[in-house]
Amino acid sequence: MAGVGLGLILVAVGAILRFAIYAPNQHANWGTIGVILMIVGGVAFVVGLVFETPRRYRRKDTYVRHPDGSAERVVSDQSSF
Repeated sequence: MAGVGLGLILVAVGAILRFAIYAPNQHANWGTIGVILMIVGGVAFVVGLVFETPRRYRRKDTYVRHPDGSAERVVSDQSSF
């Protein structure tokens, strides 16, 4: 869940920099930095969801061979919550 959490934190910090802070200076445009952080946070959130989903739900396939020579696939679902 680190990717999802990091993404949400980056979006929150970016939104604060973009919409809540007005500190003009010559070196940095805080609004632009905020937008960049929100974009990176959104990408991190989506990537975190994509990589985290397979870990949450796993399916185990087991093949059982019978004495008569036939085989049967047994599927068991495992949730790791």
